[in-house]
Amino acid sequence: MDEADVFHQEELVFNSSKSSDFTKLGQYIATNTHLHNLEINIHSVANINIRKGFYDGLRRNSTIQKLLLRCANGHNVLGDVGDKILSAYNGQLIELDILQANLQQNEFEHIALTLRSCENIKSINLYACRITDQKLVAIVEALRGRNSLEKLYLNNNRVGNDGCEALATLLSDPNCNVQTLQLSDNVIDNEGVIPIANSLANNTKLKNLFLNDNAVDRSLDGIFCNLLCNKSSIDSIYSSNHTLCDIYFGRLINDSMRQEFSQLLKINEKRNKRHVATEKIILYHPNIDMAQLYGWDSEDERTLKALPFVLEWFERARKAVRTPRRWCIGQPGRNLGHKINERKLSAIYQFAKAMPLLFIPASHINGSSQHRRSKRQRVGS
Repeated sequence: MDEADVFHQEELVFNSSKSSDFTKLGQYIATNTHLHNLEINIHSVANINIRKGFYDGLRRNSTIQKLLLRCANGHNVLGDVGDKILSAYNGQLIELDILQANLQQNEFEHIALTLRSCENIKSINLYACRITDQKLVAIVEALRGRNSLEKLYLNNNRVGNDGCEALATLLSDPNCNVQTLQLSDNVIDNEGVIPIANSLANNTKLKNLFLNDNAVDRSLDGIFCNLLCNKSSIDSIYSSNHTLCDIYFGRLINDSMRQEFSQLLKINEKRNKRHVATEKIILYHPNIDMAQLYGWDSEDERTLKALPFVLEWFERARKAVRTPRRWCIGQPGRNLGHKINERKLSAIYQFAKAMPLLFIPASHINGSSQHRRSKRQRVGS
């Protein structure tokens, strides 16, 4: 490949065992303005005795935003090679992938240093890097307060319950913007999953959570169903998690709860989260208590002022569940439109029962009075 070709490559695959070739490659990379993704096999670079020119080239490049460091089957450490490569990209990366590396504690400190400087980092993938709870803490601390990160992949590692506690503090941070968290194939049990579930009570960003191939059991079913829809009250439903769309447990969910769990996740896919909350309220609350609205905007007097707003809410609810069509859980053939009609009639009935005289037409009352007065006049004439 000649120099002109190298300068116009957006992705470059390079294999060589000569130090002079790596030095020349570094020179090309230094001035290339089209190269955005760079993948480096640490083992190949580590076999080169003279690498200074290669590192200098990496440091001078300003266009690479995605860096992938690959080791051989988890046996290699990043060492000084990885440290120098990471230091070359402090501040400009939006994606960092380190695969199958036997990462040491000091290497995690170098990774954390890079992450602190990369203010626009969006994706981090540390696949099969022998990450323990202690090592993960350094990464979490580096990401705390960062709102750019959207994807965090930590699958096939040694993350345990203490690591989950650290991740829970990250997820509960209002600045956290992580939308996908991959924790498959670690050493997590129920004790570690619970703080993560609790941290998602007020989290409005996480959409995908992977927990399969961990030592969790089905006693967690109720915790996550309750997270998606706390049915104890209308307020608790409104405050439930309306963002999670996919939770992967493997075989965790009981068959008896699978349909309900799947439907709640499907409801959460809606972009309008007010519609999500409305649909859950209609689905799970057969009788919406209207008593607190009887004296709305009045001084200890029961009025019908709130009734038009209540009826308007049900019409908005009808639009919220109209598309796509939803069937009631365990009631084939009955969609949420039927439930809205039932709730609406129930609300009107509650107002009528509490204030029956206000539902009698004024004309009827006046007409009856006039009829009685005319009758008395005829009798007395």
